[in-house]
Amino acid sequence: MSTDKILWSTRICYKWQCETTEYAMLVHNCYIGSARNPLYIIREDGCTTEGAIMSSPSYNSFTRAVAIGYLSVRELGMQHVTIKCNVRLCHLCDEDCQEITPPRSCSDYEKERDMDYDRMWNASSRVQSLCRPAPSSVPSSNHTFNLISIFSILLYCMISLLLPVNMIFP
Repeated sequence: MSTDKILWSTRICYKWQCETTEYAMLVHNCYIGSARNPLYIIREDGCTTEGAIMSSPSYNSFTRAVAIGYLSVRELGMQHVTIKCNVRLCHLCDEDCQEITPPRSCSDYEKERDMDYDRMWNASSRVQSLCRPAPSSVPSSNHTFNLISIFSILLYCMISLLLPVNMIFP
């Protein structure tokens, strides 16, 4: 644990990262202070309520977000300040996911964040390959194996239904 002191005028960079390839994330419901006396700084929709403390997170990929701000909250008698956020995941193929993340209605968003949205959702090969894969003209050997395995299991189940139990498991 670091013992470095952070002054009230220290600029802080917040970073959230999630290791996944099929999901996008939204940072939301962040508070600073304590659980019994929270000051919410990021709303349910992922936008800041206190721009001086933390900017709305900027998403440079589906699973990475950053925000900047200043540590400017004090609570009487507290030596430590807690910063807590929720992270919501949605599947990239879920049509509603594009409406969830990244949020585009935050008051501190700039035009370049619209380009981030376009880059993430409209120009992303990840979404295209995951959600709308190119059709295959020749089944792969894995598909053939899976079909044979499924057929074998079905055949076994059908035989099991036709034969008495003592003939299957003597």
